[in-house]
Amino acid sequence: MKEHWSPSARWAGPRGRAFGVNDAGIVVGGSTTVPGQAFGQSGSHAFVWQAGVMRDLNDLGDAAPGWELIGALAINDDGYIVGRGLHDGDSHALLLTPLPQDDGSQTSDRSHPE
Repeated sequence: MKEHWSPSARWAGPRGRAFGVNDAGIVVGGSTTVPGQAFGQSGSHAFVWQAGVMRDLNDLGDAAPGWELIGALAINDDGYIVGRGLHDGDSHALLLTPLPQDDGSQTSDRSHPE
C-alpha cells in the first residue's frame, strides 16, 4: 500500500488511525504524538487529512480553553466533525463546526467544541 503522507516531527508516534472520510475525500482520525504512547489518551491528537496534508485539529481555528482534541471519529459532507476530547482532563464527546472562509466556502478547521 502506498503511503499518502509521512509523519513529521509533530507526528512522532508510530500509531494513527483514520476513522472517517467524506465524499470530498477529507479524512479524520487520531494519532499518537510520541513513541510508546497509548492511542486515544492524553497526548494523542485528532487530525484532518486533506489534499495530501495532515493537520492537527488542536492547531486549527479558535481553541476553547482547556480542550485537548484526541480523536476525530467522523466527518460529514458539510465538514462537521464528531470526535473525542479532554476538557480539563475529563473525556467528552464533541462536535466541531466548520469555519466560513472569506470566499464564502467552508474549511474543515475547527471552531469551539460544542
